[in-house]
Amino acid sequence: MDSYEVEKKRLGNDIIERMETRFPELRGKITLLDVATPVTYERYCGAHKGAWMSFGITPEGKNLNHNGRIKGIKNLYMSGQWLMPSGGVPVALVTGKWAIQRICRAEKINLFV
Repeated sequence: MDSYEVEKKRLGNDIIERMETRFPELRGKITLLDVATPVTYERYCGAHKGAWMSFGITPEGKNLNHNGRIKGIKNLYMSGQWLMPSGGVPVALVTGKWAIQRICRAEKINLFV
């Protein structure tokens, strides 16, 4: 195991230890799968220099959010990192969740069964 992997594992285990200290009921119930680093974002997402954000807002720029729908196109539910600032993986996740919720609402599927 190279030093990069060793350090990722050390950091992950340190975080688990802190969580178990704060929440003793979690002791022994957390499994470390991976630790995301800038290299992770570059490797898996193709992010330039490991950036997790796709774009940022400037004072001169508009704060544009897209609702994931395009007028006149039925059954299209968009998600992804480009739909709202600051972009990146967190935005991709939340817009994916919203797309699923919209599909379920349109199909009359109860998410809380």
